[in-house]
Amino acid sequence: LELLDPAVATFRRLGMDPEAERATLLAGPGGVEAPHDDRLETNATSVIFFTDVVDSTRLTEQLGAAHYRARARLLENAVTSAIVAHGGTIVPGISLGDGFIGLFASAPQAIAAARQCVVDVGPTGLHLHLAIHQGELIVDGPRVYGGAVNFAARVCGVSGPDEILVSAPIRAAAADNPRVLF
Repeated sequence: LELLDPAVATFRRLGMDPEAERATLLAGPGGVEAPHDDRLETNATSVIFFTDVVDSTRLTEQLGAAHYRARARLLENAVTSAIVAHGGTIVPGISLGDGFIGLFASAPQAIAAARQCVVDVGPTGLHLHLAIHQGELIVDGPRVYGGAVNFAARVCGVSGPDEILVSAPIRAAAADNPRVLF
């Protein structure tokens, strides 16, 4: 039981909310306290990586909920692993049904994570819309808000299957990086 607190904290830090919930249930009543953060940080600038599954509603109906969910679980593992592997932080509690938000310190990190997502998600048979934007956001405990988050969602909405769209600030931030070509 003494290992549950650090395990839950690690699961939450990695954006593995279902695992955190299962670990919390193992502790029983009053065993693990959920983190509570009343801080409201404004003007935090971050690189925002936004993903969404292409045609998830149609696929759920076509494949059946259980079969789609099995594929989606594989996709979720690939996306969260890519975000963490490239130094990003998954915004907890913002599983968008079939999408994620990751925050990064730099544009090249986010672009590398997006590229890895496209490759690693391929075997699931599902496809992603992917978008990267940089801007100021509001951090309210574990959640993020603001125009930059909304803008990233809109860029994601116009990307094609497995297409990584970046905003002008990201293009400018990554222009001098030899690993990034547009």
